[in-house]
Amino acid sequence: MKQEQVYPIRYFAIGHSYLRHGPFTGWQRKGTWGMAASEPDADYFHRVRQHLHESLPCNVEAYGENFASYERLCTVDATKETYTQSPLYARMVEILRTMRPNLITVFAGGGNTVAKDPDSLTLFYEVLYSMIRENMPENATVICPNTNKKASVWMEIAQK
Repeated sequence: MKQEQVYPIRYFAIGHSYLRHGPFTGWQRKGTWGMAASEPDADYFHRVRQHLHESLPCNVEAYGENFASYERLCTVDATKETYTQSPLYARMVEILRTMRPNLITVFAGGGNTVAKDPDSLTLFYEVLYSMIRENMPENATVICPNTNKKASVWMEIAQK
């Protein structure tokens, strides 16, 4: 049975160490793949990409970038301008506008944010999600996988 080609998937993963991480003596002693993966193809990003490629009759273009330094801007003193004037903010906008992804995963603000208070986290997520919403193609799907204790703040803003 011949499968018809469906539109291509253009997958952009915005994240932190789950995408790319240098050697860490705790569990990953070599490589620069996603944190805690035993080998390059076993991290979150590569597994999602491989699943899309194997499960869907389409081409998959995938790109992921570690934006941990952007997350570290989230402090109690951060303002909207702290985020919007960051070169990393501009980098995300550039990728969204040039790649025009139709699938975006956002896994940000986990362990790298300095601020732990709800107001600072709310501002961080509101700016991040607004930037994505304003720059993504109309047909894009955004998935926000999150399992940490900040999930309630994260998910409430993502749903808006």
